[in-house]
Amino acid sequence: MEYRVESLGFLYLGTSDAPGNQGLYDQSLAIEWIYKNIRNFGGDPHRITLFGESAGAVSIGLHLLSPKSRPFFNNAILESAGPSAKWAVLSPQIAKYRSEKFLDVFTRYITERYESGPTDPEYAYIPRECQKRMITIEEKFQCIKNYPILSQNHFRSSWALESYNGGPVGYTFVPTVDADFIPYDPEQMLIKGDFKKCPLLLGVNKDEGSYFIIYVPHGNMSIDSWAYVDYKTFKHAIKEYFRYMPTYPTERAPMLLESILQTYTKWHDYNNTVQNAIQLSLAVGKNVCCFLMNRMIFEYVYVFPFRRLSFYMSNCVSC
Repeated sequence: MEYRVESLGFLYLGTSDAPGNQGLYDQSLAIEWIYKNIRNFGGDPHRITLFGESAGAVSIGLHLLSPKSRPFFNNAILESAGPSAKWAVLSPQIAKYRSEKFLDVFTRYITERYESGPTDPEYAYIPRECQKRMITIEEKFQCIKNYPILSQNHFRSSWALESYNGGPVGYTFVPTVDADFIPYDPEQMLIKGDFKKCPLLLGVNKDEGSYFIIYVPHGNMSIDSWAYVDYKTFKHAIKEYFRYMPTYPTERAPMLLESILQTYTKWHDYNNTVQNAIQLSLAVGKNVCCFLMNRMIFEYVYVFPFRRLSFYMSNCVSC
């Protein structure tokens, strides 16, 4: 299903023209359209199943929570994530902070291009809303709103790299608890049983963390040789992977870092360079795809035997 992503899909300013969750509304509208028209294609509106993986599983979980989507489907499949994943949903305060930071950085980039004059390749495309000194967030938003999409990278999280926490998973623009599509904190909604009750299939991939740590590797994570992570590198990787908790810009407490190290260090074998790579996989995997499965009423849970670095690392389950 196509939907808006990055700043186009999830910019949040708490206003009517930047309410956040635009991408989720795209999805919801498509789901409603299917519900209303599926009979014309030989389908049954009472047998609609939503299926998503990773960020897609977060979306499916949020449709289970959102009163706006609940009437239009009957079953759901979530793989490798869920609506309570810590990287997946933001409070309105943090979402607005990130969005305003994005506007600051992007408009500064545009101003520099405009001041460079006609020799700049984007000069001719800069709209009049951007050809002035922009001070307020509203002025910056109007500039970005009218700026042509010359490159998808303009509207991506690359303009707010600080939000990428040094770990393997970091997204600037994600769903926001907007009190509309997402009524309140997803974890609290799950605890209170405030979600659509329907047949669910939940699952994870074996050794899933090993897939993510190759994005920002520490030590040797090549698929062409045995993994090699000495203990000094292991500690540095844990520090970098978990710099912000539960999410940017909240920096984790030193005691929390020690707790993570205590949990994932194999003290009887901490100089085992292959085992250390496995432990990184476990730590990252649990952080990436952990969600409150026990808060939902479900019928099936599966573990898919995913193979990447795990081929030569170990038979460990990372989620």
